[in-house]
Amino acid sequence: LYKSLADRNIVLTDTQAAKLHAVPGDMSQSNLGLKDHDLQHLLSSLTCVIHSAWAVNFNLGVRSFEQQHIRGTHNLINLCLRSRLPSPARFFFCSSISAASNTPKPGSIPETVIENLDHAQKTGYGRSKLVTEHITRNAMRQTGMQARVLRIGQLGGDTASAQWNETEAVALMFRSALTTGALPDLNERLSWLPVDQCGQAISDIAMNGAKSSDVNLVYHLVNPKTFSWKQDLLPALKEGSVLPEFEVVSPQEWLK
Repeated sequence: LYKSLADRNIVLTDTQAAKLHAVPGDMSQSNLGLKDHDLQHLLSSLTCVIHSAWAVNFNLGVRSFEQQHIRGTHNLINLCLRSRLPSPARFFFCSSISAASNTPKPGSIPETVIENLDHAQKTGYGRSKLVTEHITRNAMRQTGMQARVLRIGQLGGDTASAQWNETEAVALMFRSALTTGALPDLNERLSWLPVDQCGQAISDIAMNGAKSSDVNLVYHLVNPKTFSWKQDLLPALKEGSVLPEFEVVSPQEWLK
């Protein structure tokens, strides 16, 4: 954990670090695989859960997400409901725009529950996210607990150090230019949200907002400003000092 923070130039004070407590677990189990003293501590003090862990693998079918992710969300919600405090812990599920990215075009996607399951991206990842959105909505509808879906777009590097996860598709694509000397000429408009701004928005919603009684309300955490890969990003990369000289080729040639 501390290495991950240090790699992103995040330095915590001793007081801040003392608030972090990482424990191993197993989301597929009803007790989340927690030791009994950790579980009892949570049941007596838990007020808010932000669920942001998911396998980002677009090759897996939806059933591959069942045990740890879909069932894991169900188990986390049950943990919130088992709280010994006067009210259940608040629950926030970090979904993805892929849950809605197969919506017929042209059209806009409102900040509400997607009732047509065919509107999810045709991957196990997107479908599992949409299924879990419904689980989250149903938990609020059936129990009265505070539960919200946060539908998140493509996250980019933070605004301070521009640090991306090295295994992200975009980061890997840029790195490939070091070997191939080429990048694809994609005719796409992109919307990237700096990860620290997304984190701040999630914190604001989880700690201060989300008090609406509308069980169908969903929050979209996306950057409303888009840019062109072809006309904006590639020229900026050519002018910058991040990459050496590279050729712009067709997507088909780049794949070869």
